Amino acid sequence: MNNIFKQFIGSILMIALLASCHSVEKVVVSGAPGTKIYTPDKTEVATIAPNGQAKIKLPGDAYFGYLYTYDAAYDKYVPFALDVVENKHSGCKIALGTSFAVDGIGLSAMVVGLAWILATAEDEEANTTPAALAVGGGGVLALGSALGGMAASSRMGELNHQYNFGYAKKQETNQNVVLAEYVAPYASVATQTAKANEKETPAIDTPTEATTSRHTLPSSKSTRTIKDSAKRVEGTYSVSGKLTIGNETVEELSGNIILITKTGKNEVKVEIYDGKEKFFSSTELYSVAKGKNGSITLTHKKISSAHITITPSGKITYTHPRVNIEGDNYTLTLSGSKAASKSNK
Repeated sequence: MNNIFKQFIGSILMIALLASCHSVEKVVVSGAPGTKIYTPDKTEVATIAPNGQAKIKLPGDAYFGYLYTYDAAYDKYVPFALDVVENKHSGCKIALGTSFAVDGIGLSAMVVGLAWILATAEDEEANTTPAALAVGGGGVLALGSALGGMAASSRMGELNHQYNFGYAKKQETNQNVVLAEYVAPYASVATQTAKANEKETPAIDTPTEATTSRHTLPSSKSTRTIKDSAKRVEGTYSVSGKLTIGNETVEELSGNIILITKTGKNEVKVEIYDGKEKFFSSTELYSVAKGKNGSITLTHKKISSAHITITPSGKITYTHPRVNIEGDNYTLTLSGSKAASKSNK
């Protein structure tokens, strides 16, 4: 009976020790009642009760640096950090060590009991009851301890046991933080500062060769433009070419006119005439830029692959790969030179 009592006490001790090896961490989160709480993957885990608290279980084999609350007013998930504390999980480690020791005691009892039974097997008057109790009790104790040790060993492999951390029992949400639309005040501040600096620090106007020649010396005004190339390409161009689809020539063209008219700085309108008839039904606008070797390049404002090149001598090359005729896209290529007259008729 004494051995059985000891075994019972040992089992109770093992259960108490294993109780300290939780595979989950229990925390209490405080916040506004009715607030839903979510994990980082947006899985709902709890709702804060009317008393302003919610009980949450966090798995020991994972790490949660934060959780979310959901703010319906802004349709936003608001993160709040979880306070982490050091936890060496000593109870679980003791339970694992104790299980090894109790295993040894139980196995020893079994060995002694079996030896006693074998030694007295031929003695009919020998009392083998204590030996049988030793074998049975030792076996039960060893088995129970081994199972407890397996549970403790399994939990020692969890993340929180490996890195000796746990979560503070009391956590709080970030619901005292006000969400507001971002408004950048810096632009207006920078403008005001710049204006103030202008008033405080007068600019020093140092005459240069350019300003001197512009303002103080007499000059002859030229009709030529340098920064705006649109005016330089205005005029009428006599061209010829062809209309193709794929590698097939559909129509040979000759005696055509390209009329280029300036519409703004570095912008022109391009019209193509086949006799007196316009080739395109809508206005074709091109941007103008300087090219290589003094040439000027015109690029279609809506179709960048359509372009025109004009050399300093007035030679023109026109390419438009997306000319829609009756639903099919054709390529129009033209080349020629600038005509002496601006008339297109």
